Amino acid sequence: MQARIAGVAFVVIALFLIAKPALVWRMTESWKLEGKRERSEWYDLVLRIVGGTFLVVGVLLAFGIMR
Repeated sequence: MQARIAGVAFVVIALFLIAKPALVWRMTESWKLEGKRERSEWYDLVLRIVGGTFLVVGVLLAFGIMR
């Protein structure tokens, strides 16, 4: 049961990382920079790759394929 809950949590986080990289950047990185700086394309790419990995792991956990 815990693995399924963790799987659902991973899927939710993954969808957030994939769909809203700008919001993630604002929450985690923008406050560290002085002045108005924008995120790079690499940041978006890496965030989406991490989100895709979380999505795969989450689906595997949610369906009980990986424990």
